[in-house]
Formats: sequence, C-alpha cells, structure tokens
Amino acid sequence: MDGGSKRPARLMMYDLDSTVDGPEVGRYDLFNHGFAVRSASRPYVLVGTDLDKPHKDKWIAAVGADGTLRRLFPHSWVPQEHHFGGPAVEIGQSLVYAGTVHHGHGLQPGGAYVVRRSLNGAVQWQYRTDHPATALDADEDTVYVAYNSGALTALDADQGSVRWHTELEVGGAPTTALSLAVAPQGHLLVGTVDGRILECSLRR
Repeated sequence: MDGGSKRPARLMMYDLDSTVDGPEVGRYDLFNHGFAVRSASRPYVLVGTDLDKPHKDKWIAAVGADGTLRRLFPHSWVPQEHHFGGPAVEIGQSLVYAGTVHHGHGLQPGGAYVVRRSLNGAVQWQYRTDHPATALDADEDTVYVAYNSGALTALDADQGSVRWHTELEVGGAPTTALSLAVAPQGHLLVGTVDGRILECSLRR
C-alpha cells in the first residue's frame, strides 16, 4: 500500500512492466491491517468501512487482477470485538488467520486466536491462546503456528484441535520463530528472531 497512518492509502498494483493505481482503501497501520496471506490465489487486504476510522469495522477483501476491491466478510466474527490483523494462509475455499483481540488493559488470557473461515465468512473452527502468533503456514491437513512466546503448535486443519506443541530451542537455548514455510518431503522451514533458518522434520 502507498500511504501512512496520517493520510488515505491507495493500493498499488504491480506487474513486470508498470505500476497502476488501485482503489482507495483508507489509512493503513501495521497493528490493525497486517494480513500477509501465504498460498494466496489472489491478493487479500484488511480495509475499514469508514475512511476516517479505518481501524474500525475492518473487512477482509479480495483484490481482482484489474484492481477491483471486493469485500468478503468482517474480520471480527464476534460482535463488538475489535481484532488486530496477523498472518494468514489460504486453504482451498477458506482462510486460516491469526490475530488478537483489543482490550484497554492489554492482551487478556485467551485474547489471541487462530481461526478458519470459509470465504462466505462462516467460522469452521477457532483456537484461542494467550500469545500472539508471529507466523503460520499449512499443508493439506495441518496448520503450523509460531508464537511470540517461542512456542510452535500444529493444529488439525479440519477441526482446529492440537496435534502437537513444542518450545523452539537451538543448541539448548530458547528462540522465537518469525517466519514459517512448509517445505517438500515433510519439512518445515523456520526463520528465527536471531537470524537462523531451521529445517525441522514434521511429526505425523
């Protein structure tokens, strides 16, 4: 996006030869509007319904090849809750995304989540936790989630139940993952806060 927190932003559409202005989407800030979607079939963004208060009442929207913006469903599925954006992945006809719930006294127990929603907005499952997710990715049957606590959790992609949970360590020292990528032959690539890339064998 082109634009800071003080002025309206406009989506910029890039191809190999040129740059084209997309639709105006209101202001953008990192905490509210971050929504990096892995394995996306098209671009997705978070946009507010009020250009003067773009952090409120955000919707998940898809961007067409011609720059057309189509709102899909509200980012928060809980009435009166304000959710911050987070990492996401597209699985079939659904989006799995992480986020946190705003509270005036800071993040509350159970205030972080991972949710799977179909593209009509229906919630297929949700998984609540106490720590914000820093990264996630998925294969055909498992969602992998890294947290700022240093934890790495695998969730069943169909039901959202926990398959396994571990605390990341390198040489006996704890670390935190900032990026995840499912790799071929049953491996997961983990980028850590201290600049390492780990290749981990996945449990089945």
